[in-house]
Amino acid sequence: MDVMVKRGGEQPKLARSLVMLLVNLTQVESGISALLQAGDEKVQGLYVAKLVRSFCRSSCDSEDEDIFEHIASILVNISKVEAGQRILMEPKRGLLKQIIGQFDSTNQLRKKGVCAAYFDSSL
Repeated sequence: MDVMVKRGGEQPKLARSLVMLLVNLTQVESGISALLQAGDEKVQGLYVAKLVRSFCRSSCDSEDEDIFEHIASILVNISKVEAGQRILMEPKRGLLKQIIGQFDSTNQLRKKGVCAAYFDSSL
């Protein structure tokens, strides 16, 4: 996680590959649980917060250069389970408030992912 978040600018291809790996891992419940850090109250949701921060801080008009655009797909995957919905909707964290800003993105993947995650979380 730290390599992806901290070195995204230095090694964009590696960061993009790691994001894509997380997309695949979060398609199964055990991958979602690991990303949410379920069972450890002290750090639960920390990885999600880091992903959301990277996702919202980096926006690029060119989809070829947007290394964090696929975090939208991760958000969709985690919003399909109740624990993920709770983390995204928790007012104290403010994650949903942060990602809503991506509704205006010119990147279609970001826009579609945020819409899907928002509607999954609000159901």
